Amino acid sequence: MSSGSNPQPRLCIGLATARMAVALAIALAACTPQEGGRDPLGSPSPLSVGEVHGFPRHPSLERLCGQSIMGAPGSGEITFELYASSEPPEVLAAWYHGRIPRERESRDGGHWTWRIPDPEAPRHVLTVYPKGAKGMPSCEGATPRGAKTLANFSSLTK
Repeated sequence: MSSGSNPQPRLCIGLATARMAVALAIALAACTPQEGGRDPLGSPSPLSVGEVHGFPRHPSLERLCGQSIMGAPGSGEITFELYASSEPPEVLAAWYHGRIPRERESRDGGHWTWRIPDPEAPRHVLTVYPKGAKGMPSCEGATPRGAKTLANFSSLTK
């Protein structure tokens, strides 16, 4: 080794690069979808794009409207947001099956409902249903062209 060369800076750069690579690998692993990147129907499973009322948000969901109302006396405030998707309800339901425990889910006809954290006393509720379903919330005005599914996210604040 010559007296003019200093291997120490290369070692530091090498360690910094290795640390960054490890940090990136850990971050990417944390973002990997469950079930090997496929939903229960076998199609590619997109990552969520944030969270709505405690639930992951499917990438196809587009926000339509929201509202807050007071519940029965002493129950608290109920806030909901309605989203639309061009995906069929079964596709969104399958996507949520892989992300929310089954014991938090119920199904009634053509819609699926998840209640968290406790199905008996939920603070957050998600219902996925076909556009135009009777007795389900909707927003005034038109839903986006091509929308097949509505998703109602709601929360109770005491």
